Amino acid sequence: MNLYLHRAGFSNDVIGYTNAMPAVAAMLIGLPVASASDRYGRRPFLVFGTLIAAFGATALAFSASAPILLASALVMGIGTTCFFAVEGALLADYSGDEDRLAVFSSNFLLGWVGGFCGSVAGGYLAAAIGGEGGLRYALLLGAGAVGLGAIPALLLPRPQRRMVMPATGGLLSRDLLKFGIPNLVLAFGAGAMVRFFNLFFAAKFHLDPGTIGAILASSYVVTAGAALLAPAIAGRVGSINLLIASVSLSIPFLFVLTYAPWLGAVVAAFLARQALMNMGEPVYQAFAQGTVAPERRGALNGMFTFSWNIGWFAGPAVSGVLQVRGGFELAFTFTIVCYLVYIPLLWWFWVRPRQSRSAAARAAASDR
Repeated sequence: MNLYLHRAGFSNDVIGYTNAMPAVAAMLIGLPVASASDRYGRRPFLVFGTLIAAFGATALAFSASAPILLASALVMGIGTTCFFAVEGALLADYSGDEDRLAVFSSNFLLGWVGGFCGSVAGGYLAAAIGGEGGLRYALLLGAGAVGLGAIPALLLPRPQRRMVMPATGGLLSRDLLKFGIPNLVLAFGAGAMVRFFNLFFAAKFHLDPGTIGAILASSYVVTAGAALLAPAIAGRVGSINLLIASVSLSIPFLFVLTYAPWLGAVVAAFLARQALMNMGEPVYQAFAQGTVAPERRGALNGMFTFSWNIGWFAGPAVSGVLQVRGGFELAFTFTIVCYLVYIPLLWWFWVRPRQSRSAAARAAASDR
């Protein structure tokens, strides 16, 4: 999409605002959709979301002005929000404590397999046709694939548990700090970088869409491999420790990605960053869903969606402005700063309380 918009003559700041529009939709409807799914079920939102997202992506491919472009991106965002606001809760509904981590990891793996296929097909379709038209056809191919997602959504059986509308006030006030704030900071940094990788490779190294598609597809392969390893590693070190370690290890690669002048080093750092930053995601989602009662899963998933998309809205918008003023180096440095803030936040909200409880338990045992 970014390459198409760039070829169509839109500036980087407009592209940044376009990337931010789906997050605007998520901020507006993410929590209501997630909470409503606790009462009415997840399936209607999956079906509606895939169809609306496909329509918005199709309209975006034919947008000739900035207002129409932003409106199309907003419609697409409404559809994707309906999907992602219920995804984690749906996976938890169809799994138990013994297989929840495997289900989340499998879903994450399949998503990256689909991303690999899409990057290869879209990149080479754009390269084969050439020009702005080739990039538009790649967008339309993606829109069609999204629309096909309505078919398996329609075939889902209803879970045995009856949906009820929970009172979410306690959940929101208690878990917003623990889940929401770290998620917001991470999304802020990721939004400033991830959506611009294709434009970054095109601008810095003058690569064609086919080559960029191959690089992005390679990232899906390494990320899928990391997702396969994540459950075993989490079982040994813990979900939160795995997340802290993966983000910490990714930071040196972010520096190489941002500042190295050599394509080989940048691609290697990009692949390492993708694997490390995505390794802990399904583990953390499974951990989070396991901390709440089944009737509150939709609300928790909505909170994740809401906090993530606040950052995903602000990140691309800020990144687009920073790119205009200081290039990709300034924008990606902002991402590094966000990740450096994220690590101590995660420790403060999750590791420190457990250490305090362990210390209190040891003190009580010694008193006895």
